[in-house]
Amino acid sequence: MAARHLTRRLEGVPSLLTVDVASFIEGIYQHHNLAALIRESVRSLRRASLSFRGLTPTDADT
Repeated sequence: MAARHLTRRLEGVPSLLTVDVASFIEGIYQHHNLAALIRESVRSLRRASLSFRGLTPTDADT
């Protein structure tokens, strides 16, 4: 169920790598599972992107 809600929220989002998670999940706090899924998905995608480029999370600019 949370995955379906997530895909609905993704409409119009150009990239999960650059999305501001706090503003993206704003207004969905009644769905804690969905907020957690979004945070974890974005975090995983960002780590995978760094790994693909041969970087570790500590190498990335903050």
